[in-house]
Amino acid sequence: MNFNNDVWYYPATYWFWHYVPKKDEIDRQIEDMKNKGIMSFQIAVRLNMPLKDYLSDEYLNACKLAANKAKSLGMIMGIYDDYNWQSGQAAGKTVENHSELKECQLFWTKIDFNNQVGTISNIYSDDAECLLDVGKNWIYENGYPVWDNWKIISVVAVKKELEENFINLTQKTKIEATNDNCKLYLDIDKQEKEKLKGYEIVAFVSARCKSSRIINYLLPESSKQFIKVNYELYRKALGEYFGDTVQYVFFDQPHSCFYNWKEQFGNVKTSLMASDILFEALNKYGHLDEYLISIAMDIGSKTAKWRCGFFEIYSKMAIDAYFKPLADWCKKYNIKLSGHEVLSHVYSWSFTSKVITQDTRCNFGMDYFAIDKYRDITAVDAKNNYTQITAKMGDSVAIANGKSKCIVEQYYGCERKNCHFGVGEWELTLADLRKQAIYHHLLGARQFLTHAYWLSNGKENNEEVFVNPRWDFAPGINFEPWFKHYKELAIQSKNLSKFLDCGNIEDDVAIFYPLRTFWAKGLVDKIGEHGAMWAKYLMDLNYEYHIVDEMNLLDDYHKNFGETSVFKKLKYKAMIMPYCEVIYSEETIKAIEKLLSMGIKVIFTGKLPHQTQLNGEDTNLQELIKQISAQYRNQIIYSEALPTKEFIEDNLAELKEKKIAFYKIEQEDVWTKYTQAQGKIWFTIFNKNEIDINGYVCLPVDGKTYAVYEYDVDNDKYKFISNNHGLKIPVQIEPLAIKCLYIEEVTNIEKYVLDDGWFFEGNNIVRRKIDINKSWEMQGLETYSNLGIYTRNMDMISAGKNYKLILPKVYGAVSLSVNNIKIADKSWGKYEFIIPKEVWKESNNILKIEVAPSIANEYYDNVSFKPEKLLKMGIEGAPILTEIK
Repeated sequence: MNFNNDVWYYPATYWFWHYVPKKDEIDRQIEDMKNKGIMSFQIAVRLNMPLKDYLSDEYLNACKLAANKAKSLGMIMGIYDDYNWQSGQAAGKTVENHSELKECQLFWTKIDFNNQVGTISNIYSDDAECLLDVGKNWIYENGYPVWDNWKIISVVAVKKELEENFINLTQKTKIEATNDNCKLYLDIDKQEKEKLKGYEIVAFVSARCKSSRIINYLLPESSKQFIKVNYELYRKALGEYFGDTVQYVFFDQPHSCFYNWKEQFGNVKTSLMASDILFEALNKYGHLDEYLISIAMDIGSKTAKWRCGFFEIYSKMAIDAYFKPLADWCKKYNIKLSGHEVLSHVYSWSFTSKVITQDTRCNFGMDYFAIDKYRDITAVDAKNNYTQITAKMGDSVAIANGKSKCIVEQYYGCERKNCHFGVGEWELTLADLRKQAIYHHLLGARQFLTHAYWLSNGKENNEEVFVNPRWDFAPGINFEPWFKHYKELAIQSKNLSKFLDCGNIEDDVAIFYPLRTFWAKGLVDKIGEHGAMWAKYLMDLNYEYHIVDEMNLLDDYHKNFGETSVFKKLKYKAMIMPYCEVIYSEETIKAIEKLLSMGIKVIFTGKLPHQTQLNGEDTNLQELIKQISAQYRNQIIYSEALPTKEFIEDNLAELKEKKIAFYKIEQEDVWTKYTQAQGKIWFTIFNKNEIDINGYVCLPVDGKTYAVYEYDVDNDKYKFISNNHGLKIPVQIEPLAIKCLYIEEVTNIEKYVLDDGWFFEGNNIVRRKIDINKSWEMQGLETYSNLGIYTRNMDMISAGKNYKLILPKVYGAVSLSVNNIKIADKSWGKYEFIIPKEVWKESNNILKIEVAPSIANEYYDNVSFKPEKLLKMGIEGAPILTEIK
């Protein structure tokens, strides 16, 4: 999608409608948005508006008036696609006269072995309960769940130690149900009962929530009916504005109500969506019982196989059923699809945090990468004033699906003990909101979406949360006294976002998203904590990184990591495997082996993979990991402990050495962002602290000369600083300030990157070709720890010029000679040598670099206390020869 129009960089906002406004109110508020730098909006109807008014002729006509006004002001508009949120219901219109489309849930219980009775009772939804009476009356007719259409899906006797030796008792079980519970009766004789001693009997039952307005997301018919009663009405009402001023549709947290019940047990923490087509798919090869039992309990070494298999089928069915019809319809009518699902990691760095539900697997399986393939514009939400991973994950799934960046919806929930979260935060300051916008932009947000601009600020002396607009996820930004200054934030947000969109991403690190570990183990805090620490600390330490999906990794592997692969485009140099106990198959490790052969470092923390979706506990997998760990022992690192900043720097610091970097005097963290393209660099530093930060920007050690400019995000102007040749640029950054530098290579200087044609010899080492980009212990010289001599011929030098030779990375003391004339020795600091013009010949110049390392690898070779990995020896990285003017 083309984002050249500035409206995609200026902040957007939800526009909360609590009633249907008149034309003068619509015009006045849209003009106010434009004057404050808000260039796009979505009309979002709130609980204060009667259900009957949503999608009424009066409402749709008001939407058209808004589109007309937006067009006249050069603004754009998105369609927020439902009433309140929880997309798919159309305020109950989707399931009206279509009870077959209402949400259905899968429950499970144990049947008592003695009295042969099982019960499912006291069904409740924390998600619905927390929305109070007004929310429950929105979700349910009459304000509470009523259940019908109870069905026994399967009843299974299982003995844990026998793993898959299940006995199906479905035909011997009867069900009696009411509108809020059911009882199961097992009808077996004494002889059968004797055979079942030592077994647990687990029953799986589905039921439809008769009173719910929420749809069954497993049914494509639900999505199609939603389109018919919602999207089509918008399209017809908005007419010529549709696909023009109205550029996209935005969904918000489509999900069922995540029910719990008294008899609930097992690994999965809420009910699951249910449908006949799901159970048919699970039973396609006769394995329904294995899949179902695995979600309720562990069943030995095959648990990961069946549980991952269940969630793969479940998530794919739900994602395709709901999102594909929306995407197809949007494509047909030339409008973009955006929006966000329920994210487990909102206001956190961890994928195992809990928002709305205790088990996000039960929604769309936490497969955010798969959902995004149906979006044209990626979007996520973020909560409160915390640094959090949401924008980084949004950008990551976008990149995996051929896009980039995302919209970030920023909302606020009250966290005081005596306060309902829906009250929000009227205490929000403009400074805090700006800080959040900058965080999100640096993490991958293209557009900052506020929650929200309000039609009404409600009533005095009324504390009803959600009923009174004043207490509906405050603040209404336009009712804050500081809103008159909002344009200052809007201009900075727009300019920063555009600056960050320049150039190409060049990442240091990829973090593997351990989806199958989550599927198999659940949202376990200690598992999520590993990924969280990596993500947060990499940002604090100024490494460029993204999150990668296992299926994308395998797809790139099948392409041999060629030019079109994400790994090739983003130039990853290391991959992190955070607590990855379960992976898809052994092929994932083979893909990692291929990365290792390409020189990419791989770091495992937490647990090593030992289970696969294909096989469960997998001894072949474990053996394969041992083999490649031995082969690539200098590139594979494993630590069971949580990563620390010190651990990360010890193992990844070398990745920064050839890039621009900011070195600070103070201890406080700053965040940086780096992109590049064709000799140009865009570098951003954000001082997120309340004190001045002093330091210097060090340009890449590549022998190039650069012109440096400072970009002013307040005024959209560039100021020339200087030409710098390998020098440091002093920088002082005020509290909460942004420093943007544009750095351009000065190209009229002769330069050579000497990355081939090198030979190596040493004591008892016969002259041989060598890869100058790798240290010599990685090239068959594991125990050689003596003088190493590198030589190379050069015929393309322009005689009569002075040159500088730069060695980007050396392990040892160096002596340089050219044409048998000694130039200089260097044993520390920058390995840079000035070679005077008198030394050079017209042709057949001979460069000789002698490197004297430590003797460690030789002496430690056969002792019990040798280091875990070989020490690096010699040169690592192509020398650069550049003309001096």
